[in-house]
Formats: sequence, structure tokens, C-alpha cells
Amino acid sequence: MALDNFTHSVGISEYPALVGGTKRFYISYNWKINQRTHFNLTDKIGISWTDDYDLVNNSAAWGYNPTGVNSNGQSCSRNFSYTGNDKYTPGAGVGWAVDIMHNFTAIDGKYCETNKHAGWAHAQVVRPHDDSGTYDSSSLAAKYFHRFGALNGTLDFSGGSNPSVSIGFSWFYDTSSDLPKQWFWRHLTTI
Repeated sequence: MALDNFTHSVGISEYPALVGGTKRFYISYNWKINQRTHFNLTDKIGISWTDDYDLVNNSAAWGYNPTGVNSNGQSCSRNFSYTGNDKYTPGAGVGWAVDIMHNFTAIDGKYCETNKHAGWAHAQVVRPHDDSGTYDSSSLAAKYFHRFGALNGTLDFSGGSNPSVSIGFSWFYDTSSDLPKQWFWRHLTTI
């Protein structure tokens, strides 16, 4: 990415199954732009996965945490949380639209200039299994798209055996590298 101070991470946790014969996992994605940005538009986050996972209803959510300095030179921050997602392709991936801010009003009501952006996105996914007790693995790829151009792109998820995330009008986005993650699980219902 052209943003020098960008970092991101992804984690996977297994949750008890909602229904016998299924596996349920919680995917969490965290990102940070540790600098001011010249463009504060609608950025996008995307996660694509293997093995035909489906999104658990109403489990997608995201948050944004700008920090900055107010007119008195004091540090200030806000925490915004939202439910839902921007795009979902069954069996392939989910994505979010994040409106990053040039400035914000802190909880104390003071105007703040943003100098750092951070946030998160998470979702629960499920898939059936054969209850054989054998071990298996799944993988995902996560990506962050920082918009600096006029047009708003739409996320696309490849799914399949080689998951990837892309975006339309990609020339208007500063794109992170793929963040891959593999996890191992067993074909047994955990309740």
C-alpha cells in the first residue's frame, strides 16, 4: 500500500454449532492507518473464504475508531459500531464499506482533526460437515481498499480453493496486500 503506516490482522475462533452436522467460526479483522490520510472517502474491507461457508444471519458488523487532536492540543477519539455489511456472496465472502473521517466530534463535543484511523469487522460463518472425525483445513484472504478517486467500486469474492478479494474501479483504490489465514478443524459437531 502507498500508505506507509498501514497494518492489519485477521483471527479465527470456533464457536459451538447452531445445528448438529455444522461447524461455526467467528472471523475477526482489524486494521489501522497510523497517519493522517489525504483522502477520507468510503474505504472497503473484504474477506473471501474456501469451503463454501455461509454467513450466519445478522452476524456481520464493523466499527471505526478515529483518534486525533482537538483545538486545545489534547488527544481525542470516538468509537463507532454498526451492524450489517456492504456486500455478501454466499459461499465466497463478505465485505464492508467504511467511511473514514477527516474530522469528528469527540464525546465531549469538541472538534477533532483525525490523525489516526483504526477499525474492525467481524462475522460468523457456517458450513456442513460429515461427522467422520477426520481433520480438515480451510483458508481465507482479507484485503483493505483505501479509496482516493471519484468512483465507488464494488467488492468481488472468488471463493473456491484459492480465495481472493478484488474491487471494481481498482485504479481509484490504494490496495493492501492479501492477508491469508489457514485454520484446521475436525469433522465433529461442537455444541
